[in-house]
Amino acid sequence: MRITEIEERVEDVAAETAAVAPAIAKRRAVGSMSKARRRETLFYTAFIVFPIIQFVVFYAYVNFDSFLLAFQSYDETTLSYKWAGWKNFKNIFVDLSLEFGLMRQGYLTAMLTWVMNLCLAPLELLIPFYIYKKMPGSGWFKVLLYMPSILSTMVLGLLYQYVVDQVIPEIAFSSSGTVVEPLLRSVDSRYWAAWGFSAFMKLGSGILLYTSEMSRIPESLVEYGHLEGCTPLKEFWYVTLPLIFPLYSIFLIATIKNVFVDQLNLYTFFGKGSTEVTTIGYYKFCLIVDRNPSDFPLASALGLFSTLIILGPTLFARWLTNKLDAKAQF
Repeated sequence: MRITEIEERVEDVAAETAAVAPAIAKRRAVGSMSKARRRETLFYTAFIVFPIIQFVVFYAYVNFDSFLLAFQSYDETTLSYKWAGWKNFKNIFVDLSLEFGLMRQGYLTAMLTWVMNLCLAPLELLIPFYIYKKMPGSGWFKVLLYMPSILSTMVLGLLYQYVVDQVIPEIAFSSSGTVVEPLLRSVDSRYWAAWGFSAFMKLGSGILLYTSEMSRIPESLVEYGHLEGCTPLKEFWYVTLPLIFPLYSIFLIATIKNVFVDQLNLYTFFGKGSTEVTTIGYYKFCLIVDRNPSDFPLASALGLFSTLIILGPTLFARWLTNKLDAKAQF
């Protein structure tokens, strides 16, 4: 009888323990999850707070006055800025309506330059691919195109100006007696001579990144393509391009984003004296280079106006490149 009572008591205790254990485990699980959640939130906050502060201080705070300047004008009598409303933007539209307005010419030249740079897009990839495959002369190309990243743009610009304005006319006259006007001084050839130097600088800008990205492609994948009969061009199109397209899409979007920022290195060649050839980026730079307070509001308005124009195409280019991306991984 005593043994039976003890067994019944043990069974009751076991039942009570079984009933209480899930509640205790649940409370422990909730407490552990809450603690883990707090740690995760703390880590995320510590990780994201620095870029937020950087954005607020170095972009929002710095550019806040610049945004306000677009709606102000400088009063010479009080030596201070006063509210002018849409005056600066009206001046922009007036200049754009003129046939020979400098702002209108600057926007048109900037868009022409972007189209010409877009024509260089295949070469921007084919030349690094040529170097990556170590074809004949690849080392020479690598040194030549990497020079803009080593030497100063001003030094290369002055050297280029000497070649096209003095060396080429002298060679043409001494060899065939043909009189060739200095390319950067002639109105007919000034733009193309300036764009030629800009194209040379542009071709070398991404060569190190592209060749480094291509060198990460697994050799086994390339060899498999060769076994399938891939020619170098097919290898580039079906193997290399899909694998480096995420990097290349960034450069494509950047060319659109910077279409109204590119100065075409005109200040290197002409200072502030270029009127026949100008880009809107060069025009804005000339407005602020002398630090004249009366020119700052117009430059700010031009920057804001250009941003509004290019915002849509930039977002569309980002959407399109995401659609075209093959999502290939290696």
